[in-house]
Amino acid sequence: MATDLGLIRVGAAVPVLEVADTKFNTDEIIRIIKEAEDNHTGIIVFPELCITGYSCADLFFQHQLYNRQIKSLFRIAEATKGMKIVAILGVYVQVNSNLYNCAAVVQNGQIRGVVPKM
Repeated sequence: MATDLGLIRVGAAVPVLEVADTKFNTDEIIRIIKEAEDNHTGIIVFPELCITGYSCADLFFQHQLYNRQIKSLFRIAEATKGMKIVAILGVYVQVNSNLYNCAAVVQNGQIRGVVPKM
């Protein structure tokens, strides 16, 4: 007798990224999310700082890069509208003058949460 075990397919994404090119990286992330959704993946996990690229060094302190990254995060969330998939993305968040490496959780057009790296 077959039993529904409530299994969830989880995917680890390895996107092609370009340092500080938030548009290119966001397009790649959205493409991978759509592909994962088409393959019935329930959760897709992306690398740390995937919207900006990990090795931005001093660029992380520039407001222009930060603002582009935040806009990209909302664009990615919007691209998930109507999808069941949960996407976990690496972003950085500025609080006062401190930067935090975080994971953002997006699903169905919304940012569901942001958790700092411990």
